[in-house]
Amino acid sequence: MRSARPNTSRREKVKLRSRVGRGLWKYGRYAGKSAWRWARSQPPIKRQIERAETQIESLRELAHERLVILERDFWAWIERLEAEGYIDSPRRSGPSLIVCYDLIGVSPQVTDEELKRAWRKQMMAYHPDRFAQDPHALQSAETKAREINEAYQTIKRIRGA
Repeated sequence: MRSARPNTSRREKVKLRSRVGRGLWKYGRYAGKSAWRWARSQPPIKRQIERAETQIESLRELAHERLVILERDFWAWIERLEAEGYIDSPRRSGPSLIVCYDLIGVSPQVTDEELKRAWRKQMMAYHPDRFAQDPHALQSAETKAREINEAYQTIKRIRGA
């Protein structure tokens, strides 16, 4: 004689499997997070994580520097082509945001207050009145101050400040 089986339909079995699977996944996820927290607190792993974060940050800075250099070289090349008459002037309204942030010496994530502080600091360093005795330095300072002001105005316009 056969043992009595509970009469469950295929649909109920699928629902049960699904519920059990979700529960197991949830507990597995919790166990994984706990294991990660424990592993992260161990000194050798902590050092490796810090080393990796340092490398990532230095690579990010290097990539940013190279991007700024490439963009400046590109626009210098375009301006040379314009001056030699090979191309018409492209329609641009000033330097790009990356160049603007680089001129002011801040990252794009800064707040408006920090941006204004950095702009003032740069303007104090390159203000033409500080170079009144040296005509060559005066001309260079005027150009740099103009670039810094233009960069600040571009950032403010784009940020809507």
